Amino acid sequence: MENYYEILEVNEKASIEIIKKVFKIHIKKNHPDLFTGKEKLEAEEKVKKLNEAYATLSDEIKRKEYDLKLEQERKNSEEHIYLENLEIENEKLKKELQRKNDILEYYSIDIPNINETNNIRFKDDIKDFKEDDNEEETEIKEKSNIPKQTYTQYILKTIFFNLLKIFCVFLLLILGFYIIKYILSYGAI
Repeated sequence: MENYYEILEVNEKASIEIIKKVFKIHIKKNHPDLFTGKEKLEAEEKVKKLNEAYATLSDEIKRKEYDLKLEQERKNSEEHIYLENLEIENEKLKKELQRKNDILEYYSIDIPNINETNNIRFKDDIKDFKEDDNEEETEIKEKSNIPKQTYTQYILKTIFFNLLKIFCVFLLLILGFYIIKYILSYGAI
């Protein structure tokens, strides 16, 4: 459906008087007698559209019907665009979900399904996994020659060595200050 307001280049709230004035201006400007050849055919087509738009917009009843149709078309168009965007977003979400599922499948670990093994209770499974973890942990500790220390011991050692570094820097600053003072006092004499 063509937008007659755009053809006449007027606002949708324009009065009938303004529509008449604008129509006359466009007819004078695009009259087919002013052109030749291909331009004349284009001008004739433009004048037909202008006449059609003017006939509809200059009649109050036709204009109201046209405005209702135009509004309905806009709503349908907006709904159509909304639904298209919704479908596009839905497809993006499906692809993202599939990608995440693929990643999970790639990195999945075979963990025994508790429901399949009726003989083993959940607590027993947890004990088995903890025992496996403890065995792996002891293997790692045995292989590495790192002495055992707790997290608290590690923090205390780190704090102690950092304080020792700060103390050494402080001593160097004081020593430097006295050296500079000594040089300046004897250098001035």
